[in-house]
Amino acid sequence: MQYEPNKNKRTVSGISLLAAAIALTVLVSTVFALAQFRSPKSEESAAESSAPAPQQDESSQEQSTPNVHEPGKDTYYSKLILEETAFSNSDVVNGSLAVITGSGDKFPTIDETKKAAISRLKTGNVYGLSTTALVDYESAIKAVDSFLVAFDAQSVKNSGLIINRAYTRPDTIGSHPEFADLTTGYSVELALYNTNNKFTDEGFKFLPEQCYKYGIIQRYPEGKEAHTSVAPSATIYRYVGLAHSWYMNYYNLCLEEYMDKLRTERLIEYKSELESNVEYIIYYVEANGSGNTTNIPIPSNANYTYEVSGDGSSGFIVTVRYPLA
Repeated sequence: MQYEPNKNKRTVSGISLLAAAIALTVLVSTVFALAQFRSPKSEESAAESSAPAPQQDESSQEQSTPNVHEPGKDTYYSKLILEETAFSNSDVVNGSLAVITGSGDKFPTIDETKKAAISRLKTGNVYGLSTTALVDYESAIKAVDSFLVAFDAQSVKNSGLIINRAYTRPDTIGSHPEFADLTTGYSVELALYNTNNKFTDEGFKFLPEQCYKYGIIQRYPEGKEAHTSVAPSATIYRYVGLAHSWYMNYYNLCLEEYMDKLRTERLIEYKSELESNVEYIIYYVEANGSGNTTNIPIPSNANYTYEVSGDGSSGFIVTVRYPLA
C-alpha cells in the first residue's frame, strides 16, 4: 500500500510556517525601531557622559601669596592699641621712605643728632670712601656696611668699590635729578676706583639682586623710568628697612610704586621671611590738608616697635614690628 501524505496536515503546517515568518518579521522590525529610538533626555545624558570634563581656567584661579595678608583681611592690625599722636605736616618729606624728586624745592630736614661719619662705622678696608667727610644717618650706614662687606665676601674681592657720595645738600645736586635722593640721608652713590671692573660685570649682580636682604633697594632700577622719571642707575642705593625692602623685592616695586600701593591699599601685613617670628603691619595715614599737624594712630602695645616716615608728598607711613609668640 502506497503511503500518501495527509493533505490537511500539510495545509496546517504551511499556515504555521507563514505565521511564524510574519511574526519574525514584525519582531525584527520592532527591535530595529527600538534601536533607532532615543528620547531627548537620553541624548542629553549620553552627551554629558561622553563629553570631556570642562577645563578650569588657570588664569582665573587666585594666585596665593605666601605669608602676605590681603588688604581688608588683616589679622594683626585689630590687635593694636592705638593712640593718636600729632605730627607736623612738614614731616611728609622726612624719613627713610620719602620720595624726594627735588621738584618744588621740597627737601628733607636732616636730624643732625642721627647723622654719623661713615668712616667711623665702616668695617675694615673691604670698600673705600671718596672722602672721610661722608656722612649719613647711622641706621643707613650700618645697613650699607653689612651689605658691602657681604658683597666682598660672597662676590668680588678687591673690586675697587667705593662709596662716592652719601648725604648731599640740596644746593649741591646741580642738574642731576638722581642726586635728589641723596638729600634724604639714607642713600649712597657707589663707584669703582682704580680698576677695570664694571657694574655690568657678572659678579656685580650681587648688588641689585641681594641688597633687599640688608634693608636696601636699588633706587633707580631698569624698567622703572616711567615711575621714577629718572634714568636707570646702577650706583645709587637707598636704605628703607627690612620691612619694606623684602616686600618691594617680592613684588618688583620701585619706591614710587610702593608708595602708590600703600596710598591705595592703606594697609599691608605680612610675616617676615628675613626675620624669624616677626609680623609687619604697615599702614598709610593721609596728611591733614586743613591744618599744620596730622593725628597719626600709633601703637602703644608692649614689645611692639614702630617707625613713622613721610611718603614725600601727601602722608605718612607707619611701620609696626609685631613679635610673634
